[in-house]
Amino acid sequence: MFETNDIFLPCLVALAGAVVFWLATWRRLLGMRKLWRAACIELDAARGEIVRLKKAAQYDHLTGLPNRTLLDEQMKKAIAHAKASQSHFVALFMDLDEFKTVNDTMGHHAGDQLLVLVGERLRQVMQDQGMVARIGGDEFVVIAAIGHPDDGAALLDKIERSFDRPFLLEHTPFAISASIGLAVYPEHGSTIKGLLSTADGEMYRRKRVQDDVPPQEREGTSGRRRANR
Repeated sequence: MFETNDIFLPCLVALAGAVVFWLATWRRLLGMRKLWRAACIELDAARGEIVRLKKAAQYDHLTGLPNRTLLDEQMKKAIAHAKASQSHFVALFMDLDEFKTVNDTMGHHAGDQLLVLVGERLRQVMQDQGMVARIGGDEFVVIAAIGHPDDGAALLDKIERSFDRPFLLEHTPFAISASIGLAVYPEHGSTIKGLLSTADGEMYRRKRVQDDVPPQEREGTSGRRRANR
């Protein structure tokens, strides 16, 4: 006959071995769970960094407006859509007439503040009906779909009128105007370069014409540009 210990001890050893095995397995599973959790955290961080880098590549860091890269992408889409639907869109190229004066008299901080305020003003005017982009310095571009080529001039006038209200710089109202050139697809160009070049040239033409007007006569003249006061 076997003694009790002859059966019990081997069973106890086997049970202890099984417990040790399952404990080790559980520890490994816990370790893998921690590794998985850490991997998920790293993945989320990587995704966030990708979003941040993409935004940095497509948006102006000062105003938060789309930059030239994103503008080009949207103009490509606008051209493709207008071509397929035989419709129109307008590109408005503008710069600020008194921007250098602000920088020289009030400092670059005030100049940066003005750029931000102008961007906000333009977004309010457009109300998500088009795109407002800052492409460098004090230069902005607006693109928007229009029903008829003549509608581009109405949008230009609307934006110019928005500059009738002064901007508040360092608690001081500051009147400023903008020179704006217009180009309509496809009447004035069928490519991004062609449209922006036409609008840019028209902007400088309007600026030269207005510069020939005496300051005391600028109120109410074409382009609605005013002497700073």
